Amino acid sequence: MHRFDATDSRQIGGLPEYLRDETIDLLVSNACAYSKHWGKDPIGSIGYDDGEESFRVNILGPMRVTGEWLPQIARGDRPLGLGITSHMASVDDIDAPRD
Repeated sequence: MHRFDATDSRQIGGLPEYLRDETIDLLVSNACAYSKHWGKDPIGSIGYDDGEESFRVNILGPMRVTGEWLPQIARGDRPLGLGITSHMASVDDIDAPRD
C-alpha cells in the first residue's frame, strides 16, 4: 500500500516510475475532499474554490492516478481499477439552497 496526494503531479508520476517494473492486478483509488460550506451559501457567495478543489480531488484525481498506472495495470492477468470514496464526496447529500 502506498499513499500519495492525487492532486500533486510529482507524486502521481513519481510512484509509478519508482515501481515501473511491477505488475498491478488491482488499483484502488480512494480520494475525498469536502467543504462544509459547499451547497450552503446563497448563489453569489458560493465558495467556488472549494467546489473546484472537490472536483479536482474526487473526480480528476482518480482519473489521473489510473492513467499514470496504465502500463502496470495492463500487465496484470485480470487487471482491475476500483474507485471508491466516502459519503463526504457525495453530491446527493448537498442541501437545497436557502431562501
